[in-house]
Amino acid sequence: MMHLIPDFKIGWCNGWVGTIPIILSMIILLIANKEAAKRAVSMSAYTAKEKYQTFLSTFVFFGAVVYSVVLPFRLGTMWFYIGLIIYALGCIPYIISVVNFASAPSNEPIVNGVYKLSRNPMYFFSALTLLGIGIGCASWFMIMLVVLHTAINHLTILAEESYCSDKYGKSYREYMKNVPRYFLFL
Repeated sequence: MMHLIPDFKIGWCNGWVGTIPIILSMIILLIANKEAAKRAVSMSAYTAKEKYQTFLSTFVFFGAVVYSVVLPFRLGTMWFYIGLIIYALGCIPYIISVVNFASAPSNEPIVNGVYKLSRNPMYFFSALTLLGIGIGCASWFMIMLVVLHTAINHLTILAEESYCSDKYGKSYREYMKNVPRYFLFL
């Protein structure tokens, strides 16, 4: 059964375990490739409103990560297995997209690897990963945090795509025509 706010228990079989690959890949990106790390965190082209939206989205994301510490997985339930499948469908392409991002030249748009399937795979697949954790823990509150994070992230994505369109011109606009913003038909 899904709960709005499940039992608060700190343990080894909690949602935080699922956030480890996301957090580690972010840290590895920041350490391994300084140029890609600068590109990933740069908000120099953002307006004050866009910076605020990005900050808010990041705050909600890390709020979900912190919440997952006290959120036990519902092991052996249908929710756990559905969540695990969704988690895997998000986590694996997320890690691949981080590698694609880190290995792309900093002066060109990223269009290889998972970026051939989605213009924003890190956003999309990290949200899918958190959604899998929320379902695996049978927590409506976690799912609501993911939906809120995704809605705010959409605004950040619009700003980034506008920036990339201005910076890379026709080649990026052509890429936008051929590759969906999120995934498949989304």
